[in-house]
Amino acid sequence: MPNEIILALISLISVVASGYLLYKTNISKDKIKETSNLFESEGRFREVLLKEVDELMKRSKSLESVIINLRAELSTYEVRVRELEAIVSSQFDKVQILELYCEKIPGPVWFKRVNDDEITMDFINSKYTEVWGITCEYYEGKTDIDVWGEEVGSKFYNADVLVLKHKRGHKIIEEVPNDPLGADPKFKKWIIWKFPVIDNNKVIGIGGIAIDYFEIKNLKDNYE
Repeated sequence: MPNEIILALISLISVVASGYLLYKTNISKDKIKETSNLFESEGRFREVLLKEVDELMKRSKSLESVIINLRAELSTYEVRVRELEAIVSSQFDKVQILELYCEKIPGPVWFKRVNDDEITMDFINSKYTEVWGITCEYYEGKTDIDVWGEEVGSKFYNADVLVLKHKRGHKIIEEVPNDPLGADPKFKKWIIWKFPVIDNNKVIGIGGIAIDYFEIKNLKDNYE
């Protein structure tokens, strides 16, 4: 075989071999690059996950601390609620006893609330209803003028003003209509004792008791 042909074949084989090796080499580089990129991505993803886990752990510990504080605060509030319930129960019992006591008094008894310059009825006993036909439900929250009219109600109000001014009780003899609505034009004499209810040196209410003047007079005459 001529030398030229041999040299040409050797050159062709070299080119083919070089191309094959270059192809294989490029594939390996690509795979190595892909693998490297994959490792880098997984590494970054792992770092993100670990960071989120760390943040969640910190948040969990913070919430546990908050929960502990809230439980301690709730426990304190529960104790305070029980204390207030006991106080309310005690005060309610006292109010019930007071109302029962007022019901046993053989004469009209009442209590008025004082709010600034306004004086309104808060409680009257059954004897008050029996004498003047006015129920507690009707009178509650109203002024004397609302119920008794301007002429009589003003007298009651002026007597209350004296209690507010001097902060002490006083006794008066007053003629009160037999019927607040005016159906009975007759009047009856009553001995009325009014007294202040004071809290922190402020009058918050006015109590009153009415005694039939003639009953007392007859009782006095019988003993003399």
